[in-house]
Amino acid sequence: MTSKEPFDWVKWGGIALCIAVFLGGQMYIVRRNRELAVQQQALAEADADKRAKDDAARRTQAALDQALTKTGVVSVGPEQIAAGLPVSPGGDEKPPQEPVAAPAVSVKSNVFDLTFTARGGALERAVLSGLFMTAASRDQSQTPGLDVLNEIDSGRLSLAMMNVKLNDIMYAGFETKTWELVENSTGFTGPQGRWAVTYAATVRDQAAPYAPIARITKRFLIGQTVHDLGVDITVTNLSKRTLTYEYALRGPAGILMDGPPHDPQQGAYAYIRCAMASRAANEDAPTITVISTDTAKQPDEIARSTRQQENLWASVTNRFFMAALISKDPTRAIKVVTEPIGLTKRTDKPGDNRYLMDNVSPVMYRRLSNDLPAGETSAPESYALYVGPSDEALLIECEKALELPRPAHLNLGVMYCDVFNYTWPRVDWISRQLLWVFNGFHALTNSWGLGIILLTIFIKLCLHPIQRKQMVSMHKMQALKPLLDAVEKKYEGQTGNEARQKKELEKLDVMRKAGANPLMGCLPMLLQMPIFFALFGTFSHAYEIRQASFLWCHDLALQDAAFMLSFWPHEVNIFPILYIFMTLGQSFMQPRPAGNDPQAEMNRKMMLFMPAFFGLLIYRMPAGLLVYFAASATFGMLESWYIKKFVIKAAESTRATAPGQVPALFKK
Repeated sequence: MTSKEPFDWVKWGGIALCIAVFLGGQMYIVRRNRELAVQQQALAEADADKRAKDDAARRTQAALDQALTKTGVVSVGPEQIAAGLPVSPGGDEKPPQEPVAAPAVSVKSNVFDLTFTARGGALERAVLSGLFMTAASRDQSQTPGLDVLNEIDSGRLSLAMMNVKLNDIMYAGFETKTWELVENSTGFTGPQGRWAVTYAATVRDQAAPYAPIARITKRFLIGQTVHDLGVDITVTNLSKRTLTYEYALRGPAGILMDGPPHDPQQGAYAYIRCAMASRAANEDAPTITVISTDTAKQPDEIARSTRQQENLWASVTNRFFMAALISKDPTRAIKVVTEPIGLTKRTDKPGDNRYLMDNVSPVMYRRLSNDLPAGETSAPESYALYVGPSDEALLIECEKALELPRPAHLNLGVMYCDVFNYTWPRVDWISRQLLWVFNGFHALTNSWGLGIILLTIFIKLCLHPIQRKQMVSMHKMQALKPLLDAVEKKYEGQTGNEARQKKELEKLDVMRKAGANPLMGCLPMLLQMPIFFALFGTFSHAYEIRQASFLWCHDLALQDAAFMLSFWPHEVNIFPILYIFMTLGQSFMQPRPAGNDPQAEMNRKMMLFMPAFFGLLIYRMPAGLLVYFAASATFGMLESWYIKKFVIKAAESTRATAPGQVPALFKK
């Protein structure tokens, strides 16, 4: 009768730890969602109070203005002060009134719907075609397309001019100033089929008689089938003296996540960042500076800016989409600074968590211009705004259409590996190469899921020589166990440093003669870490994966969610469960340690529950990555069987049996 086995604390403790970590993570997510809901409700209540106070203040101001008008005194409101219009000191001469705000201009192309506003003479909203929306967004959104650009912070608009410096005088408030609408072609006209929208603003002296100094014109040109819109800025000198000018042009004023309003990140690891490209005049490849939402909050402007001889472009990206301001003459931009956006949360959109996220916005500063004589108009200074997917092929095509004087490498704005809010250029390079191979397999099979499986086989074949050496080395160490034990017994009881050194040297000599390496067990894992992070970046940020379906999964960029439950954990993801079972099967196929070494047995048990622990960690990762893991574990079992059957078994059949002799096949 066999004795009862002792309770395995290592195995059951590991399983309990896995379950505790998983439950703790789910509880944290639920608690965080509740906190966001409470925060949004509080902001809504605060906004209601603010609107009530503002209404009362406006009524009081209106009554005061009416009383002052009867007495002949002019009251200047805060809007005029913010727009850079001074108050008449004596009240005899009135500052010029702002033009009446023209209605918003809507432009609809085959790619997006754009809304321009006279407030700031800027782009208020950009909505991509409904083809870019996910199925979940279509079901839960009331808009016909994907909302990419919108007014996240009040008064901050895309392509708005923040300030203008004429000679030595700075004029502020142009982002909220009412511009005059001077052109709206109301259609795609001209040889290139462009829709033109033009706004103009006049800058005047800050004191009576408020003579005009300059007229600034912004002309937007929109194509019918392209993802970019052009911006031409001109300055006309209305004064009687020579002018020099500078200005600050805001790029995209933040970007919205592409998920449904209640869950814009859709449970994925995704955040918003800004990438700025600059280079020296004698260089070709630009330097990419990446600014996160946290870095943008730093008070040090140098830490969140780039300033070189050529400042090419600045992009704001979410997980799959990009909005980028491109300077067609990068030598005119003296610097680009990233500013935080979304710090003042909008409360007029209840239930839309996209506006609760921190955001960023780049601002491009123009260099000091050459002298502009009186009465003359400067040559147009051209920019472009790209709004669309973070697709390298599409960005390369867009850059070619812009006909820039030198390559701007706009496709480098697509970055795949940004783990832990840090970009790893070398791993990002691996991601690009794997994506290139992946696209080739997709072209071959016309299926993203089968492409992932072929990619898994490709990676397994590349790593097979190392995996083979690792398993053979493990079996060599198992065969050498009696010899190593004999060395230990030889020096038993000798505790001196010299004896310990001789013992270790003899052990190393035995392993060297047999060609065994105890470190080979860790080498495959170390080599696979960069590949793991590269694949994580690929399946998390590659636009090609978005909305790709495979088997029961509708979107390989999200959780596979085979079916939903009305209770926790809600989403039942099959691929991570398959991965856990396949990895456990592969672990059972590994050779057991020889002898009764308790340390080796404990290590083996630890490796048994590690797959379960790792499977819980990746439970909510993109389904494409989990398809790779499940396929990798499946092919790993076949690989282990092949090595054990046709490599190690052949070695065991020719192993020397004389005691103290190194196995024949393992000799050099």
